[in-house]
Amino acid sequence: MDNAMTLDAQTLSAKSRSERGMLLVLSAVAGVIVSGLFLIEPLLGAIARQFGVSMGIAVLPVVAAQVGFAFALAFGALVIDHVEQRALLAALLVLSTIALVGVGLAPGFWWAVVAMGGVGISATAALVAVRLVANFADGQYPGRAVGVVMPGLLVGISASGTAGGLIAAELSWRDVFMVAAGVQLALSMIVVEIIPAGAPASARRSYAAFAPSVSRLIALSPMLRGRTLLPFLATPGFITVWASTAFALAGLGSANYRFSEPVVGLAGAFGAAGAPGVSGVDHFADRDHARTAITAACTLIAAGWWLFVWDSPCMDALVPGLLIFGLGVKVVQLSDQQALYAAQRGTRSVSTTVNSAALCAAAVTGSLLSGLAYQTGRWPALCALGAGNGVVGLLMWALIAADGRRTARPRRKYEHAVRRDRGYLYFGNHVGLGEGSRRLLESAALGWRRLALRAARARSQPRRACRSGR
Repeated sequence: MDNAMTLDAQTLSAKSRSERGMLLVLSAVAGVIVSGLFLIEPLLGAIARQFGVSMGIAVLPVVAAQVGFAFALAFGALVIDHVEQRALLAALLVLSTIALVGVGLAPGFWWAVVAMGGVGISATAALVAVRLVANFADGQYPGRAVGVVMPGLLVGISASGTAGGLIAAELSWRDVFMVAAGVQLALSMIVVEIIPAGAPASARRSYAAFAPSVSRLIALSPMLRGRTLLPFLATPGFITVWASTAFALAGLGSANYRFSEPVVGLAGAFGAAGAPGVSGVDHFADRDHARTAITAACTLIAAGWWLFVWDSPCMDALVPGLLIFGLGVKVVQLSDQQALYAAQRGTRSVSTTVNSAALCAAAVTGSLLSGLAYQTGRWPALCALGAGNGVVGLLMWALIAADGRRTARPRRKYEHAVRRDRGYLYFGNHVGLGEGSRRLLESAALGWRRLALRAARARSQPRRACRSGR
């Protein structure tokens, strides 16, 4: 008996270590694949000088990457749930490797733009990684599983600029993409070795059947609409300041600075420094405190633009400003994604598609407006654009939060029963009960809630009778 229990404990421990290893690999995949979209940010100045293009045109590789990502989302959403996901992830990593090599060997500017579009298409591998992690989140606390992979994704976004700048200083901007291609090729081999093969997540559907389900879910889900619109309003401000800071620090349009690529890329490290700050947001989301976190993040984003009200980038204000923007935008994105995974359990693929498409559209909008604003009015025009975007985002979140409180107010009378339910279920998940015991505990909690609701209705009936008698 003791030997059997010891063997079971060892099996569970090995399984837990294996799952943690897979989560770490998926976190690395998400970070590395999405970093390809942003490697070019600190290199825009060098690319503009080499190919002789203006600042408004130099942002087009970034726009092409985001448009390619949106295209893959629109026409490849079915593939994520209906194809064996390990093979799909490895194939997208190989495709990203080829596209990055194309950028590094581009003979002209427009070749680089087209190749960056391919990088954007293959970046949907990050969504496949997050979708695989969501399979670990089918329990009561999805935020904690998703929260394991999201810091890797966020660090990949922010730290890619620093890594690209350092490599460009030692070699050239072309070698940045060649190194990234080698890393992604190695990672594709690790994925095939470590991630287990599995059946497709759901039955095959045609795109004609899938597209109406997206529009129908958007029409019927106010939460999805609000949670999609909020990151769309929060993200462009960060993209705006990040993209144009590369121009300003590289000396394009500003005589105050002329830094090298490593210093320009270091701006991304300050955004990456805020990524550990979102590690606790998963616990807040699972405990229904995401509203507080998003309120604080939107306030920081709106107020942070006051640090940039100068004629040109002030280094004393640039560092804390990038920290604030990085942390605020990441908290908004992570909280939104966790809320959607928790509320839209049966439609995660559709919810992920809609939310990611909104983020992609926000990045495209921010990149285009950033280049145009900086070329037209330099730094003051950029600050005015970002400040207006931050204020609109804060007002939109105030409307979403007010609507959520209005919807939840009728149920406030029975909150004690719901909290009791959650307490029982939390206990059952953390003491290691079996499936049958957990179901029994859930049934008991549901019965307790029904009794509480009946008692509350019985207490309210005499009052209604008295009022009708009058």
